[in-house]
Amino acid sequence: MENTTEYMIKSIKTFDHLELIWVKGEGYMLLDKNNTSLKSLKSAKKNEMEAMKEFDLIVFHYLKDQYYSVG
Repeated sequence: MENTTEYMIKSIKTFDHLELIWVKGEGYMLLDKNNTSLKSLKSAKKNEMEAMKEFDLIVFHYLKDQYYSVG
C-alpha cells in the first residue's frame, strides 16, 4: 500500500514576515505575518516557478522600500 499525504497548506518560501504558500484548491498565495493577511498572487493558479518569481519580486520591492525609508 502506498502512503500518500496531501497537505491543505504547504510553505514554499519564506523571507522575514512574508511567506509564499500553496493552498490546496486555491493555488499560490502570499501570507503577510505582520498583517495576518493572505492574498492571492497573480500567478495563483500557475506553476510553482512562476509563483516563486513573483514572490521574489515582492520581496525585492519590500527591501527597496525599507532601504529608502531608512535613509
